[in-house]
Amino acid sequence: MVSKDTNNFFIKRFLRITPLYIIATLTMALACIIFPDKINHAVSNFPAFIKSIFFIPYKIETKFEPSGPILGQGWTLNYEMFFYLVMAICIAFVKNKNYLGKICALVLAAIFAALNIIDSDVFLLKYYQDSLFPEFIYGIVLYYLYEYFRKKNKDYFLIKNAIINSALFGIIAIGSFIYLVGDGIYNWHIIKNRNIYCGIPSLVLVLAFLNLETQIKKNKFINICMDIGDASYVLYLFHTFMIMFFTRILFARIIENNNSLIMSIIMEIIIMFSTVMGSIIIYKIIDKPIQKILRNLLRKNIHKWHYT
Repeated sequence: MVSKDTNNFFIKRFLRITPLYIIATLTMALACIIFPDKINHAVSNFPAFIKSIFFIPYKIETKFEPSGPILGQGWTLNYEMFFYLVMAICIAFVKNKNYLGKICALVLAAIFAALNIIDSDVFLLKYYQDSLFPEFIYGIVLYYLYEYFRKKNKDYFLIKNAIINSALFGIIAIGSFIYLVGDGIYNWHIIKNRNIYCGIPSLVLVLAFLNLETQIKKNKFINICMDIGDASYVLYLFHTFMIMFFTRILFARIIENNNSLIMSIIMEIIIMFSTVMGSIIIYKIIDKPIQKILRNLLRKNIHKWHYT
């Protein structure tokens, strides 16, 4: 993060996040119009569309639940774009890159503290009072930890012994993953702050995989995992459509009349596999080409800006 080129940081992140998000939001807006009886959690109109694609938080009371971005997943992107904006401002004022991440973390912490001190009913302020900001700070802290131990131990993050490293952090990774899945299903968190009941286990999971990184050798399975990783943003945006297609259209009658555990497991496997494969296809035929075009356009425009 800190050691990479920070020129045009916000533009680069905006171009990476926005195009596919607009496509996904437009798809959801059309789906709301075409299948109003199948999609009951989103409100599709022009003001909502504009606010959604420009990452402006809003709230519309519906008979089902408060509706935010047309595409539900957009709520996290609102925070992400806010983080990029804060980082871009820090880049503009902090000339020493060694302090960039640290100052950004302090600014985020200050904003989060100030928002939680303010007692206001203004929706925008209440929206950003959510406990998601500390998770960005976790990421910055993790980066510095990783860089420190990577430089100190070269091939290993924390533990030099490969066997102990693999065993310990393999167990930690599995345990963190099981906890996060269980929490997502059963909501067994005992504290209301998301950055603790979800953020800390997520931090531990990433930490564990960073420690396992040097022991994981490339093979066909790892290559498949890397393809899934490349398509993770697509998966995040489009999994809703694929799940709704199977559960509310294709398998709707089967699900309604199904009492078989085996049939439920089979359908879940089909839905999961189709969602992942569909995301990889969308990434390769839509997202990746769009990003290539945008990178080339940005590179050409930056060249022009330097010589005009």
